[in-house]
Amino acid sequence: LSGHTEPVWTLSYSPDGKYIASGGDDTTVRIWRTSDWRCIKVLPGHSKYVLSVDYSPNSEYLASGSIDRSVIIWLTSRGLPIRNISQHQDPVVAISFSPTGKTVAAATGQIIKIWQIDTGECIKTLSGHTDQIKYLTYDPAGKRLASCAASSIKIWKTDTGDCLDTMTDHTDEIKSLSYSGNGNFLFSCGEDKTVKLWDTSSGNCIKTFDISAEPNSVACSKDGKKFAAALANGQITTFKIDPEDLAYQFKNKKDDTFATAATTIKSVSAAATTKKTYTRTTSTTTRKTEISKAAQPKKPVSPAPQPAAEAYVASGPATEPAQVPEKIIPIPVEQFTEETAEQKSTETIKLLGIYSVTINKKLAPLAV
Repeated sequence: LSGHTEPVWTLSYSPDGKYIASGGDDTTVRIWRTSDWRCIKVLPGHSKYVLSVDYSPNSEYLASGSIDRSVIIWLTSRGLPIRNISQHQDPVVAISFSPTGKTVAAATGQIIKIWQIDTGECIKTLSGHTDQIKYLTYDPAGKRLASCAASSIKIWKTDTGDCLDTMTDHTDEIKSLSYSGNGNFLFSCGEDKTVKLWDTSSGNCIKTFDISAEPNSVACSKDGKKFAAALANGQITTFKIDPEDLAYQFKNKKDDTFATAATTIKSVSAAATTKKTYTRTTSTTTRKTEISKAAQPKKPVSPAPQPAAEAYVASGPATEPAQVPEKIIPIPVEQFTEETAEQKSTETIKLLGIYSVTINKKLAPLAV
């Protein structure tokens, strides 16, 4: 696309997919129509380089930030500025609309200012970085804001302005950030030629991906299954994410879904090898089913569909009924007969809302 007369620094795709906005050293913002890739509007208003642009979630507004220390809010349908926010002490390097579209965050120097769109009022000032902030982004729920400066990342609570966490695993300057679709994970890339995957609840780095060249930008797919990194050598590289990496936060908590699920799996396995009696526990009833040799069919029979939150565990005087987490779907347990040398019990645990991890455990035949 040709039109800018100087280098272009920033791009933003409209959420409806119809337009791309660009900004650069020629001080203008341009809007391009994606159906025919024509420049349909040139928005003059800044007096110096435009460093950042971002569309509102409904594509109705566009925000632009500049070295001239201002943020301009544009009405995209008419290409007119509706608000010019110039109360910044330093150039506006990065901006981000909140998911509601009611506020916009602007990184200026070592602080972040959050502005109310309809009134132009600064409702929060976030301070804590000791270097120039280079990038910021809201999580999908709008409750947290991530920002990076030098080799550190900070997570902010947007309603109070409190800093929730500071992550410092990068060894060189960070260039870009991207949240997963559910906000549980954050991706970052930097001049240390890595992309890092973070657990936002704990602030821990789950995995580091080594990249062949320096990445300038990173973006996570909406479903959280893969991410792409734009490299300084002109290439774009993509990665699929191992579900086991995303299960990290569950493996490292004693009271979480993953740990409880593992206990349930162990209980089911023990029941199949040592007990003749099973207890099915639901929220309201507990009943026992005696499995006897005479009652067993000649061939394995699939069990009837079970209610929405139940599991099979071994019964006995020393065994307490297992508490089934809300996020675990029923575990289908196959019937075992003397003719069956080996069977499998498969359970699927909903870990993240974006992934299902399937685990197979071999069970010995039931002694009757």
